[in-house]
Amino acid sequence: RPTKSGYTFLGWSTSNTATIAEYVSGDTYTVNGNVTLYAVWEQEVVETCTITFNANGGTGAPSPQTAPKGQNIIISNQIPTKEGYTFLGWHTSSSATTPQYTAGGTYTGSSNITLYAVWEQEVVETYTITFNANGGTGGPTSLTGNAGETVTIPTDIPTKTIWGSYQY
Repeated sequence: RPTKSGYTFLGWSTSNTATIAEYVSGDTYTVNGNVTLYAVWEQEVVETCTITFNANGGTGAPSPQTAPKGQNIIISNQIPTKEGYTFLGWHTSSSATTPQYTAGGTYTGSSNITLYAVWEQEVVETYTITFNANGGTGGPTSLTGNAGETVTIPTDIPTKTIWGSYQY
């Protein structure tokens, strides 16, 4: 019996393009001239499953991954991004707060799934800059900024009077 990877042998035919076998193993053939019998092949159907990634409000989700059912799929290491959030992993629910799968982890494919990015909002520390005129008047009151952020000092200039009418 002939073999061909990814195909099932169906039998023999007098046509090299046949999809149905005219003769199968064990049949009889009456010889009445030279003939070439061609193997008839049917491609095996491999069932697959696909992981589709959804950045869930972010950007840069990996491309879908497909593998034969039952085979482990290594989940892409490509990490999506979302301003002000930290990526935690993947989940089958778009509203999950804890991941079910991690980048580089495995999924044993049994059906198609969509994995949604799980995000945690970053904590932004805010600080206040207070201005003290140090005996003067008219300076700025305060300014706030986030940790690591660059801020501009206000242009309000305080004044201070000494000996009545002199200012400096």
